Amino acid sequence: MVAEATPVAADRGGARRVARWVGLVGYAVLFVWWFRRWGFPKQREEVIAWLVGALVVVAAFAPGRRVWRVLVDWIPFTLVFIAYDYSRGAADTLGMPVHVTPQITMDRWIGLGTVPSVWLQQHFLSQRSVHLWQVVPSATYLSHFVVPYAVAAWLYAGDRGRWIAYTKRFVSLSFLGVMTYILLPWAPPWMASSRGLLPPLERSVNDGWLYVHLNFARSAFNEGQATVNLTAALPSLHAAYPLMIALFFWRTSRWWARVVLAAYPLLMAFSLVFGAEHYVVDILLGWVYAVLVEVVWRRVERRRRRNLQVDGPAREAVAAPLAPSEPVA
Repeated sequence: MVAEATPVAADRGGARRVARWVGLVGYAVLFVWWFRRWGFPKQREEVIAWLVGALVVVAAFAPGRRVWRVLVDWIPFTLVFIAYDYSRGAADTLGMPVHVTPQITMDRWIGLGTVPSVWLQQHFLSQRSVHLWQVVPSATYLSHFVVPYAVAAWLYAGDRGRWIAYTKRFVSLSFLGVMTYILLPWAPPWMASSRGLLPPLERSVNDGWLYVHLNFARSAFNEGQATVNLTAALPSLHAAYPLMIALFFWRTSRWWARVVLAAYPLLMAFSLVFGAEHYVVDILLGWVYAVLVEVVWRRVERRRRRNLQVDGPAREAVAAPLAPSEPVA
């Protein structure tokens, strides 16, 4: 009986794999068509939608998976976007003033008398030309809108347990940031410069795309910036997410992967300060939040594992049948 069922099961598994690959290829063709017609996804919501769409295709042809489960599982990411979008309105409703000068004072102290964004642009930003190295901060900055969600999708496709752990950290960190945005609206360096409180600063983090003539990336940046909360600067989630990812994967990564994990937050920090998108103090608080979230969740997970190890033998002992009593002499 088993010998007869095995080839049938194998045939079904092979058919599912073929159907899954056909579906993914068709999905890739659809994405290319979309890209040629409307360009690269310009909002984080669009990025999430495309990633979830790919997971839905996989789930539709995988045994034991349900499409509705994929959609439900990704609701927390949608809630993060909704909370972020309402953070500016919530701050206005509460009457929270936009802070502009405290961060200048703190960054001057960090920069030994000079605001780091001002120093970097005065020494490295050319008004006449764009250099090849500027592609690096441009690509690093843009990765904020793709990498955290691509990592989540990769974990979801391969290891649901780790995906849950990652999602807990992402949602916790995001809502800590959103609550701070509501209670403490905070102007970035370029805004202070536009008000005459700092020397002229350019939002130069997008200039690198001019060197390689990737207009779609530049337009994605410009359109994305038009819809964000402009005073959601403290903490910098641009800086917090890379460190969160580094801390999450650090213990299980090889040495070369750790080099990449360590470099990513540092490159992001440089890109944000050089591009006048964030002060150094914004980045430092983002890193503090990322470390705090990792420490808290790691302790919660460690305690849960200990409880399972203690409760497991106890449950087995209760469930085990009683040994027969020995006769009394």
